[in-house]
Amino acid sequence: LESDRAVPVQGVQVSGMHGWGSAKLDSVGRNKVATVLRIMQLTGLDVVFSDADNVFSRDPFAPGASLGDLIRSQRYDYVYQEELQRRPDPRHVAPGDGGNTGFWYAAGSRKPQGMQA
Repeated sequence: LESDRAVPVQGVQVSGMHGWGSAKLDSVGRNKVATVLRIMQLTGLDVVFSDADNVFSRDPFAPGASLGDLIRSQRYDYVYQEELQRRPDPRHVAPGDGGNTGFWYAAGSRKPQGMQA
């Protein structure tokens, strides 16, 4: 990408591959949140963040797709998936204290003032 189509990293510069639980991988997660927060503060836009290695088998924003329906309802400022090793039991209740930084949505029109990076 040319520099006019790229967003510089906000936070700690990290290069190379780092395993789960490493401090450098934690920095990558904080960088993602800080960068999205900055975009939302500058633009007021809602943001869906997706890591480059995510693959969608169908349109996640289409009517009937859970992400699209949640966003269109305008009832949620933050939609995320938990960082789990396997599919949770149907009775599982998310604690609401975080999430996987590889795929999430934040409402830029409402959330930036309460968001921390």
